[in-house]
Amino acid sequence: MDTITHALSGALLARATEPRQTRAGMPERGPRAWIGALSAAFPDIDYLLNWVDPVVYLDLHRGPTHSLLWMPLWALLLSIVLRLLTRGRYSFLALYQVCILGIGIHIAGD
Repeated sequence: MDTITHALSGALLARATEPRQTRAGMPERGPRAWIGALSAAFPDIDYLLNWVDPVVYLDLHRGPTHSLLWMPLWALLLSIVLRLLTRGRYSFLALYQVCILGIGIHIAGD
């Protein structure tokens, strides 16, 4: 699938798993969808390797960034970055849950 389709599937999954009542520290509907879209598109960041060397990109595409074993680590990293970018507005656990869903739907889609 292409990156846009992955992002849309992540946004839809984030919206579909949204709790009925948001508690303090949980992203609202709009930000939750954006976080889902960003995290679902994240595994395709390995495309940046194409700028280094096309052979390296072809060798590593759908490697570590698309691995179920590495998924918790990528979700952790992405959650930390998002928590810093949002200046602590959302709880780490809420961000992690949406990120792991987004990365998981990307891996399942591929």
